[in-house]
Order: sequence, then structure tokens, then C-alpha cells
Amino acid sequence: MKKIRKQQHQIPVLLFKVFLILILSFYSVVHLKSSLYAETVYVFYPTPISPKDLKEELSNACPEIDWSAFARYKDLNAMVKQNSPDAILALSPTINELGGYKIILKGSFKGNIKNAYILVSTDNALNPTNIGSIPIAVYDILGRKSLETFYNQFINPLPKLERVSKMEDLVTLLSLNMVKGMIIQEIYLNYIKERAARDFIVTPIPKMEIDGISLAIKEGANSEKIEKAIQGLIHHKVNFLEVDQWN
Repeated sequence: MKKIRKQQHQIPVLLFKVFLILILSFYSVVHLKSSLYAETVYVFYPTPISPKDLKEELSNACPEIDWSAFARYKDLNAMVKQNSPDAILALSPTINELGGYKIILKGSFKGNIKNAYILVSTDNALNPTNIGSIPIAVYDILGRKSLETFYNQFINPLPKLERVSKMEDLVTLLSLNMVKGMIIQEIYLNYIKERAARDFIVTPIPKMEIDGISLAIKEGANSEKIEKAIQGLIHHKVNFLEVDQWN
């Protein structure tokens, strides 16, 4: 009789232990799944360093994010259609062209959110309001047709745009006299000068300025986690994005 009572007493204790094990197992699986999933961010930005180095720098600074970097808009566009990321880090015209993403942060550099564009030449100063059909090197942030539409807002008539996907190619084309000038963001003028080791004639392009690099989020993504990670890049001195504050 005592043996039966003892067994009856042990049954609730055993059931409680089984229940506890199931609860702990469930939370372990949830935690494992959460830790295995990292928000994905695609980066496309006209920077002097290669996509491989850009991804490595970002991964070292912020390993909780799954980074991918691109050199060509064509490749970025194809990957977004194939496997849309949680967020995109790019210039606002690029983000708007892709569609489906909402800008939540804008980077500023030395107090400026806007980046001005300039026309750089070697032999003679070029008039941005009357360039004509001469070849001008530009970094491709949109693809041919959309890029022409973008530049035509500020330059009319439009010159012959020679698109490149590497910053150093701008210098190469100009050095080989394959173009008469280049259009760049003013923040990259010192890099261009150092790369070419020569003097340039710089002409501002009236009213041509756009927001700097921006962070855009896909609907349903963990915006809080991604925003926190992006804000943290400043503390890691990730200077190649030309951002010292996010707004």
C-alpha cells in the first residue's frame, strides 16, 4: 500500500519534470533559430574600396548583420529581385529606382546631409550648362536609361555619359583622354587628385546635389535591430561610407 502511494506521489513530479524539459527545449530551439538568422543588408555605394573589402570591413564592424556589397547596379538590381534583403544601404536615387523600400536613416558628413556634384576636367574648364555631346565619365548608380534621366535634370543638353563601376576607372578614362571630364561627388575630389597626381579644373554644377548614403528598410523587417547596427558603424570608424552621423 505504501509502495502504491509512493508511486502515485512520484507521477505528478515526473510529469512536471517532463513539462519543464519540453518548455526549455522549445525556448532553446527558438533561441537557436533566432541566433542563426541574421538580417540581410545590401550595400551599393560609389566608394574607392572594392565590394569584397567593403563587405569585410562591415562584417568585422557589425557581425550580427549579413552584408553583401555590389560594384554594379545591374548586379544589385538582379539580386534584389531574386532575394530581396531586409535593408539596403545606398544613395537615395538608387533606393527609389529599386522600389519597395522605405528610407529611415540618412547619413551626413561634416554636418551636410546633401552631397554636391562637380564637373572635373584637365585642360579647359567645362560649362555644365553647355557641355554638348562630349564624353564625360560618371559612376553608374542607376543603369543607363535611368542614369541619363537623372543627370538630365541638372545638365541639359546631356553629354555622352561613359559609365563606370569603379572609382579608379574615372581617373583612368580621363588620363587616357578617353573622356573630356568626369562628374563626381565633391567629397571624392581629394581621392581623385591623389589617384591621378595632377591638377584639375573644378566646376560646380548648379543645384546638383542629392542626399548622401541612406538606409532603407523592407516592410516587415526588424528595423530596430538594423538601425541600431547601422548607427554602431560610426563607433567602429567605418569612414569609407563618408558618414559621421546618421539622421
